Amino acid sequence: MARVIFKKNKQSKFLEKVKFTSGLSTEKLASICNVCNRTFKDWSKGKFNISYKALLILVKKVNLPLPKDIRIVEDYWYVKKGARKGALRRIQLYGGIGTPEGRKKGGIVSQVRRKENPEKYRLLGCNVRKDFKINNSSVKFTEAAGIILGDGAITNNQIRITSSGLFDREYAMFICDLFEEVFKERPHWWEYKVDNTIELLLSGINLVEELERWGFVRGNKIDHQVDFPGWIWKKSEYQKACVIDGHRRWLLFS
Repeated sequence: MARVIFKKNKQSKFLEKVKFTSGLSTEKLASICNVCNRTFKDWSKGKFNISYKALLILVKKVNLPLPKDIRIVEDYWYVKKGARKGALRRIQLYGGIGTPEGRKKGGIVSQVRRKENPEKYRLLGCNVRKDFKINNSSVKFTEAAGIILGDGAITNNQIRITSSGLFDREYAMFICDLFEEVFKERPHWWEYKVDNTIELLLSGINLVEELERWGFVRGNKIDHQVDFPGWIWKKSEYQKACVIDGHRRWLLFS
């Protein structure tokens, strides 16, 4: 349905003139135009543009000349204008479309929003940081620590444990069970026939950061001269679980 665009405030003044000249109420004029009262009131306030069909009905009913300085536009005339404004605003917020700067800015905004509401994005199927939290030290955690410090490596985003595919298969299964109990997630299992090794991977930046909070160090253990975290030395049962029990289990499964 075509719409009529008046100059500023002219539509309201014209409809006031129609109402005064005709002596009809808003309800009656709305009925004549075949619209509801609220729509006609919105036209009178200049909130929305009156339809061209309604304008023709009113000038004929009241015997008024068709207003000058009006513009007739087709349906959705505003889409192009609105789309342009939307595009300019989008570029202002996130940068140009398809540019490295725009993609970088959009990625940063996405990461911030995922951190603010991870559950929402997790339900949408998006990649979200996993939640790893170890509130208290324990014998099980200490035993896992001994395995990580002995047979493992901590990278920027994962724990990697390497075992022999020929002799340590049952021991690797034990590690999977232990890690699932301690970290609430089961490691991924990879086997390499070239060198007969089993590699267990547990990924998560939050996991690495949580382990660092407990005194672990990411990166090369030799270069960093890695030692047991201080809290392990405070209890003899932790020392036993970290070193003796871990070695005993390795002998048992080997």
